[in-house]
Amino acid sequence: MTLRPSNAPWRQSLASRLPWIVAATLYVVILYRTAWVGDDAFITLRSIDNFVHGYGLRWNVAERVQVFTHPLWMLLWLAVYSVTREPFYTVIAMSLVLSLTTFLVLQRVSQRTDYLAPLLATVLAFSRCYVDYSTSGLENPLSHLLAALFCWSVLPAYRANDPARRLRNAALIAGLAVVNREDHLLIYLPVLIWLVARSELGRVKVAWRLALGALPTLLWTGFSLVYYGFPFPNTAYAKLNVDIPRLTLLRRGLLYVVDFGRNDPVSALVIVVMFVVVGRFGRPLERALLSGVALYVIYVASIGGDFMSGRFFSTPLLVSVILLMVRAPEVRLLPQVAILLTTLGLSLVPKHRLWSTEEVSLGKHALSQGIGVVDERLYYFRHASLLYDNPSESVRPWHPRVFEGLRLKPSGKQVIVRGAVGYFGYFVGVDVHIIDFWALCDPLLARIPFRPTGKWRMGHFARKLPLGYEAAVGAGNAKLIQEPTLSNVYADILLATRAPLFDKGRWAAILRLNNGHYTQALTTLRY
Repeated sequence: MTLRPSNAPWRQSLASRLPWIVAATLYVVILYRTAWVGDDAFITLRSIDNFVHGYGLRWNVAERVQVFTHPLWMLLWLAVYSVTREPFYTVIAMSLVLSLTTFLVLQRVSQRTDYLAPLLATVLAFSRCYVDYSTSGLENPLSHLLAALFCWSVLPAYRANDPARRLRNAALIAGLAVVNREDHLLIYLPVLIWLVARSELGRVKVAWRLALGALPTLLWTGFSLVYYGFPFPNTAYAKLNVDIPRLTLLRRGLLYVVDFGRNDPVSALVIVVMFVVVGRFGRPLERALLSGVALYVIYVASIGGDFMSGRFFSTPLLVSVILLMVRAPEVRLLPQVAILLTTLGLSLVPKHRLWSTEEVSLGKHALSQGIGVVDERLYYFRHASLLYDNPSESVRPWHPRVFEGLRLKPSGKQVIVRGAVGYFGYFVGVDVHIIDFWALCDPLLARIPFRPTGKWRMGHFARKLPLGYEAAVGAGNAKLIQEPTLSNVYADILLATRAPLFDKGRWAAILRLNNGHYTQALTTLRY
């Protein structure tokens, strides 16, 4: 008599995976409904498009300036865009693939057969900050995947594991995450310190593994210094070179945190619960990861936050969910279910912004509050989302700035001064040199200290153009700038950004620009 093979293992496997399949499906449905691409993403894309067409990795074809803060995300986008040559659907598809891959990693991190872990993962689908920035065209989806991979590489460490391999993987993933976004080093640093402190590999082996982790950052920084003339992106100089009291920035940062808690209570509650649960039940390595999240949140508050509501909290939220998955067995089931139902209930409120598709007014929603924080997705949603995608439109996105750029493309203008340059810059073409008065894309304006004289927003520090600057940019002649100090600075910037890479005069100018040669003169500058 022949016995039939049992279907029990197959059914058990399906039963364990079904909740994850449901969670991922729900997440995808919500992503489709909320997918969008913001203006800032097209700042990166203009550089990518210029590279694809042979002009180099630069914003304006005349000068080498790094206008993006996420080199790893840029390189990934560059690889895909080189094939598709299409901006809108390409970046949304990339984001969806990365986000689904993150869900697969979450399933591997939890290694649980009950329903609690996928239920906690489902919280991500109801988080406004996580959903909004799972697309957008910014680096967040790649940051999410790297954070999940980092947790996967270190959190199962209490089971049988290879300490050398764990330290190597953790250092390498953290290094890639830093190339994707420099300030995320704060999230990973306490764990790396803990792993090094507990390592028994010996100093040489530890040093080699840390060097491997630092290699991506060193390679990009070296490339940036050689190619662009500066070790950091131009946006960093534009945003950090501000004459604003630290207490004022801290106040703005705290208001940014308050805005996050008010407009995204699901995510805020999960992060708070994570601090309580891991602080009470967590093991040392998990508490080190908690410390990284805390350091990052403190850093965000200290620099004044951001103008995009919730953007900086999406990766801390993901790490919080993972830590709650790991610590779930030590907490009674009833409180967890109560917390989960509370968060889902908050999400299902009809007026919750996760379900809103109405366009917001920047003036009413942000500037009137005095802090300049806006729901960036809803601000662009009507003109740059899958939900409102119209087959009759000839271009995507179909935002007014896109059509403004297309109208000016054949005009023959050589230099244009404006802000909000993303959509406009990509569609206006390579023949127009754009001076961004917010200084994100302009190497001279970024080095002029911002001094607020009225209302201002984080990330929008408008500079006054020096007399003669437009003519100087068009002619490539610093002497046309009337202010002597700025004329001298711009002369060196022209060498750094336009001269041949290994020209001796260029490297002398790079040294002056990076060693503080002009700091005192620029600090006291009045014009």
